[in-house]
Amino acid sequence: MEIALVLTLLVVAVILLSIETISPDFIALGLLVVLVSAHILTMEEAFKGFGSEFIIMLAAVFIVGEALQQNGMIDLAASRIGRVQSIPLWALIGFIMICAAGLSAFMNNTTVSAVLLAPVVSMAKRLRVSPSKLLMPMAFAALMGGTCTLIGTSTNIAGNAYLVKQGFPSMTMFELLPLGLPLTLIGILFMAIFNRWIPARAAIAADTGFTERYEMRKYLSRVRVKESSPMVGRSIFDLDLGKIDIRILKILRENRDIFPDSNSTVKADDILVIEVEQGDLNQLRREKGVELASGAVGDADLQGNAVRLVELSIPSSSDLVHRSLIESEFRKKYHIGVLAIHRQDESITEDLAQTPLKAGDVLLGQGRVEDVALLQNSNDLILLQEIKNEESFNMRNGLITLVLFFSAILLGSVEIGGKPILPTIE
Repeated sequence: MEIALVLTLLVVAVILLSIETISPDFIALGLLVVLVSAHILTMEEAFKGFGSEFIIMLAAVFIVGEALQQNGMIDLAASRIGRVQSIPLWALIGFIMICAAGLSAFMNNTTVSAVLLAPVVSMAKRLRVSPSKLLMPMAFAALMGGTCTLIGTSTNIAGNAYLVKQGFPSMTMFELLPLGLPLTLIGILFMAIFNRWIPARAAIAADTGFTERYEMRKYLSRVRVKESSPMVGRSIFDLDLGKIDIRILKILRENRDIFPDSNSTVKADDILVIEVEQGDLNQLRREKGVELASGAVGDADLQGNAVRLVELSIPSSSDLVHRSLIESEFRKKYHIGVLAIHRQDESITEDLAQTPLKAGDVLLGQGRVEDVALLQNSNDLILLQEIKNEESFNMRNGLITLVLFFSAILLGSVEIGGKPILPTIE
């Protein structure tokens, strides 16, 4: 009976993890509660693992990785990687894989992949190379690099914890290096030499704008506010537009660019850059005292020195999956306005606020540089552009973290008289 229950729970867990509607940690804790309630596990057995060396070491890896990311050290390394100029594709793949493998040998491979994603995509766009030609080798290298050290992957740490439990001596920090390093180098050489067989989607043209890629131009217009307009003097977010679906993206006033916020008001002769369908535009002209202004609308009209257009990808683990922008209070939480959604091979520009988001969706957002930069540390969104934020980089704290990190690695790997300098947890 117990075997049947355990196998049933295993099947249920696999199904729940595959449909990704419930967070994995809730699934794991739920299974633990069921096993304890069914008396398959005792309370001592259920919670014994939380005090194991494996859990402590795994938590330490995540803590150090987060510290390096918060201090901007990882972003600094990623930005240096992204500055590589035109070189042969095989050399570029080899360079990216070496960097990814080197970082993942001491950090969680998911963190490494997420941090390198933006500079690698930007590099592919600049060099007009298919992003998949660079991203796939980067992902493989992040996995292979973890095989070189004890803390490279959670699997290594778990395996070592099991060996210790069975009475075997603990592995040293670089005990796996003689096996992991040759395998990693072979993988890098293979991907670099046989790169022609790496699947490639169409390269992103460097001069293709967001408004063109997301098919937004047919919805973007410029209108001038007449002196007789009922909108004059009113707040941007209190224009009483009724059923007219319109979004004001920018205000041009006396040669100044104003990106709307809660304090923005409409004045006579303002030029409004708006996103609106043709039918609503005609109704806006008839009822709200505006007239069409000349000039095509492109990326330059939607961003400036303080405001940027950015692409944001939604990972499968994001809390935004299956929730709409309204339900998640997206703008209030992130201070980013969503202009369009790219899903598979189509762009969604209508009913954005009510559209449930899916894993893999790419959002075209508009926001202030400082707000966009904060998304680099988000677990719910992956920033697909490099955003320089000097405030996030702290050289002093970053160097202290690096010194402590590599000191711990050194002390944990050096032995004196056959015994490690730092004692292991038994």
